[in-house]
Amino acid sequence: MGSKVVYVEWIGGTIGVVVCEDEYSKERIAYVGQGSGEDEDVDIQHIKDFGFPTPIDMFEDIIKNMKKKE
Repeated sequence: MGSKVVYVEWIGGTIGVVVCEDEYSKERIAYVGQGSGEDEDVDIQHIKDFGFPTPIDMFEDIIKNMKKKE
């Protein structure tokens, strides 16, 4: 799997979420960090190198909390 970045723009800059796969374990991990939003390849490498490794369960909790409870 190649790395993919999703950008979130806000007044303070550009935040990117990069999802990549470990070449040995094949486990997927997301890194969250700041990017320029101007060069995707540079941002992907920068976020992978310096971003916060974020486990999938954290994203699952965010989605769960965003859903309207009935």
